[in-house]
Amino acid sequence: MKSEYGAKLVRKDFDGWNELKKNLNSKNDPPQFKSSEIWWCSIGVNVGFEEDGKNENFERPVLIVRKYNKDLFVGLPMTSILKDNKFHYRLPDYKGSKSMVILSQPRVLSSNRLLRRVQFLDDKIFRDLMDKFTTLTLEKAKPPRVAGESRTANAGLYYNSSKVVKKSQGGRV
Repeated sequence: MKSEYGAKLVRKDFDGWNELKKNLNSKNDPPQFKSSEIWWCSIGVNVGFEEDGKNENFERPVLIVRKYNKDLFVGLPMTSILKDNKFHYRLPDYKGSKSMVILSQPRVLSSNRLLRRVQFLDDKIFRDLMDKFTTLTLEKAKPPRVAGESRTANAGLYYNSSKVVKKSQGGRV
């Protein structure tokens, strides 16, 4: 089955995830954790192109970016699919495994989702990763298009206050 955009549709087990989520919510003793650790984490079944967990625990490795308190943290999901772009950060191989941190999908998560610690990141690697994450997060967004604006860069449209002015060949308007 394919979507209207041609992407393969994957059947997602939302009901199974909902049952596990009820159990995770009732955990009383969350594990101790800190920033720069990588944990297997039940991140669940998500919507659209958000990274999903896998296996019976709907789990995925997650890098803990910021610990707010014993119950809450910001995490970045990880993948073994290698991509060379600004949205992914390649970690050094660990026990023969290749992994990327997905910088574009930060999430606030409950420590109840944490299953087991995988490793600690070296301080230098963590600082470099955080520099890239911060740069990506604080990157200036492009302003929204104005009605009637061309999608083509430098299409000859200039903005003067609230009026759209079209540039003529000779530079006069």
